[in-house]
This record gives sequence, C-alpha cells and structure tokens, in this order.
Amino acid sequence: MKYFLFFSISFFAGFIAKTQSYNPALQTWVISSETTPCESDPDKACLLYKATGKKEFEILQEPIEGFQYSEGNEYTIQVKQEIKKPPIAANESVFKYVLVKIVSQKQPTPAPSVTSTSSQIIFEVNFESLPCEEDPSKSCLLIRKKGAKEFEILNASIYGFNYENGYTYMIAVKPTSNGNYYLVNEISKKFVQKSAQTYTPLSNGNAENIKPVIGTTNITTSSTLDGKWYLRKMKEKEGASFVTDDNIMYIDINTFKDRIDGFGACNKFSAVIKSDLNTTFEVSKLTYNYVNCGNKKIEDLFFSLLQEANKFEVRNGHLILSYNWKYVLEFVADPNNKEDIASTYIPAAIIEKENKTFATDQYKKEPENKPSALVVKKPEVDDLQKQLEDLQKQLAEKKAKEEEALQKAAADQLQKEQEAALLKKQLAEKVAKEAEEKRLAEEKAKQEQEIAKKLKEIEDLKKQLAEKEKILTSNTTQKENYTSNNTSQANATKKVESVIEEKPAEKNVSPNYVITEFTPNNSNSNIPDPQFAGRPYYLDGNTLKNLERIDATYDMKIKGIYRGSEQYLTAFNPESTLQFKENNLPRIFIKITGEVDPYDIIDFSKAIEKNDRRRFKVGDRKLGGKAKDITENFIQLDFVQIRDGLYEIIIPSNLEVGEYGFLPILEGNNSLFSGSSSSSTKINCFGVAP
Repeated sequence: MKYFLFFSISFFAGFIAKTQSYNPALQTWVISSETTPCESDPDKACLLYKATGKKEFEILQEPIEGFQYSEGNEYTIQVKQEIKKPPIAANESVFKYVLVKIVSQKQPTPAPSVTSTSSQIIFEVNFESLPCEEDPSKSCLLIRKKGAKEFEILNASIYGFNYENGYTYMIAVKPTSNGNYYLVNEISKKFVQKSAQTYTPLSNGNAENIKPVIGTTNITTSSTLDGKWYLRKMKEKEGASFVTDDNIMYIDINTFKDRIDGFGACNKFSAVIKSDLNTTFEVSKLTYNYVNCGNKKIEDLFFSLLQEANKFEVRNGHLILSYNWKYVLEFVADPNNKEDIASTYIPAAIIEKENKTFATDQYKKEPENKPSALVVKKPEVDDLQKQLEDLQKQLAEKKAKEEEALQKAAADQLQKEQEAALLKKQLAEKVAKEAEEKRLAEEKAKQEQEIAKKLKEIEDLKKQLAEKEKILTSNTTQKENYTSNNTSQANATKKVESVIEEKPAEKNVSPNYVITEFTPNNSNSNIPDPQFAGRPYYLDGNTLKNLERIDATYDMKIKGIYRGSEQYLTAFNPESTLQFKENNLPRIFIKITGEVDPYDIIDFSKAIEKNDRRRFKVGDRKLGGKAKDITENFIQLDFVQIRDGLYEIIIPSNLEVGEYGFLPILEGNNSLFSGSSSSSTKINCFGVAP
C-alpha cells in the first residue's frame, strides 16, 4: 500500500510538471466575422482567429468548446488550451480549446460565405503579375479562364493559393459570395523561363496584316525597343503636330516582361506590350491614377496615340510609332537630344517587291537639281521660336498654379486632420464623463436603498414599541411587570436611537491602520502619464499615486490524491497598507504600450483573509490536469481609453469591505504548478474599510 501511494503521488507530480510545457493560461483571441474552407476538408468551414500580438488571421482547425459562433459577428474571447482525453486519432491534435468568456461582440454585418453549391472553375495563371486596376500599388494575378483566348487581370483574392512569380499554374477554384475564390485543387505548376520573341513574315499580304510569331528558346535576349524613350513629337490624324524639347513625357519598355511604363503630362501609367520585335507594336489598356492638371489634354492625346499605334521603327536613336505606317509619335533615347524634330524626320517608305511588303529605313531623297522642300525661311523660324516661348511661359504659369493648388489642398487636409483629432478627443472625454456619471448614479441609488432599509427598520421598531405600550396599559395591576415592560421600552428606544445613529463596524486591523484620504478629480484633461506601463495607479487630485505593491508567492494546495489541486498567489500580511472608505473609491488608471489589449494585462480579485495572510485564487485543476472554471473568483473590469496609451480601469463602485488586488495574467511557462515558495511576482493591492 505504501508503494502504491508513493507511485500515485509521483505520477501525479510528474504529470503536472509535464503539462507546464503547454499553455494553460488564458489566451485572448479575435474571431473574424467570416469563415474560410478548412485545409483538411474544403467542403467544411473553419473559423479565422488572430491571437494577441499577431497581425494576420489564421485558420483554426479545431472547434472551441462552449463557443456558439454566429457568422457575421466579430468576437473577442478568452480561451484555455487543454489536453484531450485518449483515445486521440493519429491525424488529430492532442490539444483542444475551451471558451472561458466572451469579452466583446460587434454588431452583425453581412459576412461572405462559401458557395458550396457552385461549380468548379478552371483558371490558367500567368507566370507574372500586373498592377491592379483598382489599386496600381498592389499586384494582381493574370488569369485565363478555360476556353478564353486572352489573359485578364483578376481583381480578387484566391484563398489558399500560394502564388510564386515565374511559374504558370492550372488550378480549380470555387467562388465565394463576396466576389473572391478559394482553391479546390492545384492541377499543375510549371517553371517558365521567358523566351526571346522572333518574327517570321508571311508569304503574302500587306505589312499591316503581319501578325507576331512567338518562338521558344532558352536564350534570354533584349530588343532595340527596350529602354527609356523621351517624347519629342506627336501628330494627330488631321495633321496637327506638337513638338517638345523637354523630358517630361516618356515611356520605359521591357519586352522581356512584356511591360511598358511611363509618364504623361499628369500621371504615371503602366500596361502590357506585345511585339514581334521587328515591326509590330501593341499596347493594352493603360492603368493610371486619373490625376488632373493643366496639360491633361496633351496627356490624353499622348495616351490615345500610344494605344492606337501598331507599327514601330528604330532609326538613329529615334523610336517612331505609326498606325499602318502613318506617323503618330516619335521618341529619342538621349534626353539631351534637342534637335529640330520637325525638319529631320522623313517617314519610312513602303516598297513593293515580289508581292511582299516591307518597311525600309532609307531616307526619301530629293532630286539634286531641285531645292529642298524642307528649307525653312527665317521668318517662319522666328514665328516658331516665339510660339515655343509662349508655350513655355504658359507651362510655367500652369505649374505655378498647380503648386499653389497643391499647397492649398495640403493645408486643407491638415486642418481636417486637426478637426478630426479634436472631435476624437471630445468624444473620449464625453465617454469618460458618461461613465463617471453612471458610476455616481449607481452609488447614489445604493445609498438611497440603504436609507430606505434603515427607515423601514425604524418603522418596525416603532410598531414594536406601540405593542409594548398597549400591553403595559392593560396590565396596570402588576407593577413588577409594568416596571419590566417599561425597561424593555427604554431598551427598545435605545435600539431605535442606535439604528438612527448607526455607525459602520470597525475593521479588524493593525494598530497602524489608516484610511487613505484623497482629492476626487472627475476631469480627464489634467491626468498625467503613469511612470511605468502595465501598473495601475490611483488619482489623487492631479497626481497619480502607487497602490500597495507587494511580493506574492505562487503556491499550490493539493486537495487530495484524487481531487486535484488549487493554485494561489499569497501575500504574507493580513491587510494592505492602503485603505479606502467604503463607497468612496478613487479613479484608477493604467498605461498600455503597443498594440496590446488591456484585458490581457491584469485581473482583479478579492483576497481570502486567513492566518495573517492574503490569498488570491488563480487556478483549480482536477486529477489529470483538467482545469476548472474559476472565473467567479475574478471581478469583472472595464476599460475606458482616455487618450493614446492611457486607460481608466472601471471597477464596481459597491465593493464589499475586504482586501483586493490587481493580479498579472499568468503565462504558460511560470512556476505556478511547481509548488516552489521561491517563485513570486508583484501584485498591486488596496483595502476597503467601513
């Protein structure tokens, strides 16, 4: 029997020590208002949770015991991690999660859900992404549905799909009710090394009907199209021409990525470019921000001609874009090239040879015996120079107006931000004031109830006196009884007087016991910042003061071999050195740094006073390590944000007479279950006296 008892105690202690590697402490989670298909079974919906300190939601594969989830609601909850009872399947987690309490629940909003009845869709995903149409700062996938000829930008998310640039995918997806998709199956994944593009002319037809032929090779090359080109000339179909010698408007071509970027007169843009790297040139729909400026008309013409062009020719550092060999745009590679574009370019000639059409880079030569048609007379040059100067002056004036408009817009934005900050501050003060008014109203209601109770007791005693007096009057012949009854009447009168002048009972305290006086302050404008974060302070006038800060030892009480154990934080003195009057408690504040939920910092509990010590119960476990619910030992706290980093702790105003303490929320690796008296922590305490 002795050996069995020793073995049982050793096994229990070993199991307790083993469970220390887990996380039995309370964890605070945010549960998303929407669900997502489970990784193990996409036909089932799993919760999305975000632990404290995490920025992204994660998929929760296990249910939460005791938690009734309503889709469309966002929850803040506290849970505990526990070990499942055997048997446990091989592919099943050994842990489970149990709901402790629901901290908050937001108003229901329509939540996206998986359309389980929808059919699968096959997507071919391109090896590269492009700027999104709705937000060019983000990248979107290029997808092609089954049977489609062209890729399109996908302005939606695919849940569960991990995309890598440089790979083509064939995937099966299903849509969700919020316009997104989730991955059903990844059919194939192939690495793609971008190949050079080669041109093969057709045996007949005109040059404008030549189509690009894409060849495959393992050699990565670049073309004469690649690089940054600065606009020098634009020409409309009607014949009007615009010449510029600045470097504001440009294009940047990368044929390896099939990408073209650039800047008009007002906006940056990007698009997809297709070319056979010989003559054909095609630009997709441009993506840009639609910012307006004084040169928007010139920019619109530039964008229109760029998308209209279908031919290109590179000659002597010039890039000429045309529509069916009709000149529309001309660029230079050298930003310092300021030559007279209007007098130096002659469009490429179209010649016929053996029923084939080709572009040539030969200049059209004038007969030697004729004067050049391109000679410009001096007056015309002067007129052009004057027009150029006028245009430059107009451009400078427009730039000045734009700069002034931008400064005004910045000033307006700053004013709006200041007004918003002021409104936010006023709202916080209003919330704090309403909370204080509510607290005072509750205290007043309690006092009125106490007064009513005392008045009722007085009325009852008066009735008793009247009955005694009646008895005495009817028994006048018995003097002794009369005297006795008269004495009872006097005692009853004294009892009435004692009730009227009742004083609170004195608390059993030490000789140095002193009730702390403080100066009330209901304003939120003059509250200073606490010295340390995570530690509560009480407000005395305009000063924050420390609560009693004392060492508390972790200890464990074994209730019996088969009854489990209880865990406590113990302070080895009977009462706090800081005492407040009943129904006259100060305001308490705490400093929070970073993105931390104040509910994750501290708990509040009433002490068990016994044997000249204060004990705070913080844990209770059955045999086998299963935790019991001890939430009844904690007093519910509320937090009101006064300003960034400063919160007021709202405690019940009607605390009973006794000892109280703010306790740190215990993490999983402390010495709570070790039973060692050397393991301690700091707690912040105060007492409530009559």
